[in-house]
Amino acid sequence: MRLGIVASEFFDPRIGRMGGFGWAARQVARFFRSRPDLGVEVVFIGAGFTIPLPFLGTHIHDTPLIAFASGKSYGKALEDHMPDVCLTIDYRHSYRKVLCSLPDIPVVVWVRDPRPVEVTATLATLGIPGHGSSLSQGIKSIDYHSLVKVMDAQRRVLFATPAPSLRKLAERAYQCHLGKFIFLPNIVDLKPGKVTKHPKPRVIFLARHDPIKRPWLFVELASRFPRVEFLMLGQSHFRGPGSWEPSSLPNNLVMVGHVDGEEKRKLLSSAWVLINTSIHEALATSFLEALACETPLLCCTNQEELVSRFGIFTGRYDGDGMQSLPRFTIGLQKLLEDRDLRTSIGQRGREWVEHTHNEENFLAAFGELCGAAEIGIVAAST
Repeated sequence: MRLGIVASEFFDPRIGRMGGFGWAARQVARFFRSRPDLGVEVVFIGAGFTIPLPFLGTHIHDTPLIAFASGKSYGKALEDHMPDVCLTIDYRHSYRKVLCSLPDIPVVVWVRDPRPVEVTATLATLGIPGHGSSLSQGIKSIDYHSLVKVMDAQRRVLFATPAPSLRKLAERAYQCHLGKFIFLPNIVDLKPGKVTKHPKPRVIFLARHDPIKRPWLFVELASRFPRVEFLMLGQSHFRGPGSWEPSSLPNNLVMVGHVDGEEKRKLLSSAWVLINTSIHEALATSFLEALACETPLLCCTNQEELVSRFGIFTGRYDGDGMQSLPRFTIGLQKLLEDRDLRTSIGQRGREWVEHTHNEENFLAAFGELCGAAEIGIVAAST
């Protein structure tokens, strides 16, 4: 069986942005590569971004990558790697050409961050402090209208999600009834073992440094806690007008940049708190990875009520978010001062992630989806 993963990014800085969509695609490919007994071959199908010429016809994360370069070369590549089923990482208009060229192939839309008009309206309030009225990059509305046409053209379209609470948002965004909405969890494969926290207070930011994440709030918090070490992981995707450029950083803030693998595991395990300042999140993968490393959350979004269960939810704040700083300050102070609270939250969070977003649950749900699509997959042995 061949699985085609359709996405607009693949978690490789050489070919595009580094976000949760690409992370999810990579995790699925890694899983099936580690389980050859399942007989699932994965191919990445890129849509909505330009592949640099050196990477055309190559492999990313040991997985074949094909994308629109020219009609003939793309068609030949697709013929050589014809999928039996497609898994799309959410839905974007750019996926339509790919999916409509495969009308007989069942499609699973993995709903991850649907944005109906009310989410778009929230994003429209976003502004970067000191940038006046210039429009922030990365907050454009998303055109979902073509999904209905894809559903009319495809043999079978199914819907799955790592966050069941997204159903209502998805139906408003896609403007259609989703039918059965299957829980398809993320694959969080960090193995922190026994967690040892840094001896001195350390908090961490793990996200792109793009306006939607409001990284300037993390910088401002660092200036309010000069005795606490602030680590800023990640990098900016955007450049130029409407992007955020760090300046006048406090001495206790370290710009670490992009990290992955063992280095990310060590930093997340050492942190006392993960802080997320985004104006909007669905189910952020950084939340799951932090909790897997027993690190509680301090955030102003609360999808799935994850933050209120395993951290402190400040409440929602639109715009540039500067009004949230008193609540962030109070929340951070509480978590830093109460070791027992941090430890309890972290342990409960790790237990939940390990029992929910794991390989076994992913495989069981994927098997259910394949059954609904009338596609066979080798049963997992547990």
